[in-house]
Amino acid sequence: MVLHPEYIADHARAARPGYWVQGTRILLDDTRTRELLANGPQTFSVFSSGLGFKRRAYTVHSPFAGHLVRGAANAFIAIKGCNQAFWRSDLERVNGYDEAMSGWGAEDKELAARLVHAGVHHSTLLFCGIAYHLLHDPAPRDRGTAGPRDRGTAGPPQD
Repeated sequence: MVLHPEYIADHARAARPGYWVQGTRILLDDTRTRELLANGPQTFSVFSSGLGFKRRAYTVHSPFAGHLVRGAANAFIAIKGCNQAFWRSDLERVNGYDEAMSGWGAEDKELAARLVHAGVHHSTLLFCGIAYHLLHDPAPRDRGTAGPRDRGTAGPPQD
C-alpha cells in the first residue's frame, strides 16, 4: 500500500471516540506498480491508466464530498483490513486481531464484527483516506483456517 499525501490528515480528521474508520484502496496494474516503486509516490485521477476500473472514482480526493456520503458508503464498501484505523482502547477491549487465524481475508472481517458487537461504530472514508494497492501475486485462499477463540464476552454477534 502506498498512501495518498493527505492520508494521515484524512484519518486524523475522521477520528472520533467510539468509531473505527476504513479508507478506500485503489488497485494498480503491473505497469503503474513498477512506475510507482521506481519513481516514488504520486497521485492519480479518474483519467489515469492502470487503475482498477471499479475503483477509479476513489481517486477523487474531496473530504467534504466524503463527509456528505459517509453514511451511504458504510453500506456498500466491503471490509478491507489494508486501510483501517482504530482507537487503541477499542482494540484492547476486543483483544485485537485473532492471531490464531491463518490464511487470507477473514481476520479483518472477524475483528470488525467483534468491534461492532462491542458497540464501536464503523465509518467509511470515501473520497479521502486513499491508499494505492500495489499489484502482487494473490495469497493462497485454500489454506486458511480460523483458529479456536477464547475471547470471553467480546466475541462476534450470535445468531
